[in-house]
Amino acid sequence: MFFIGAGADAMTDEHAGYVAGRYLDGSASDIWTDVTRCAEGTFIGYHPACECGWTGTEQPRTEAAYRQCQRDWATQHFVPEVLPLVRRPVSVGAPTTVSSNDFDFDLHQH
Repeated sequence: MFFIGAGADAMTDEHAGYVAGRYLDGSASDIWTDVTRCAEGTFIGYHPACECGWTGTEQPRTEAAYRQCQRDWATQHFVPEVLPLVRRPVSVGAPTTVSSNDFDFDLHQH
């Protein structure tokens, strides 16, 4: 799961991102499967996914594609669709903000 920052709250609970693996039969792994720890050949590809049901474009099964899936979840789903909901006052004068430091991966590394 990707988003673990200080801005996490009820609005972000259903938006835990992950890299799903595509099995040989076409089905996808779930949020609890660490695709990096599965046996070689378990998956034919990776794709970014979110607990809310959002999925992104499938990528080949490579380390670089895994990192791209992480970035795609953040830039194509979380930032445009969820982040606007998080940036709101949580108490008088204390806005919640989220930065790239709130993710457990490097959002900008290519």
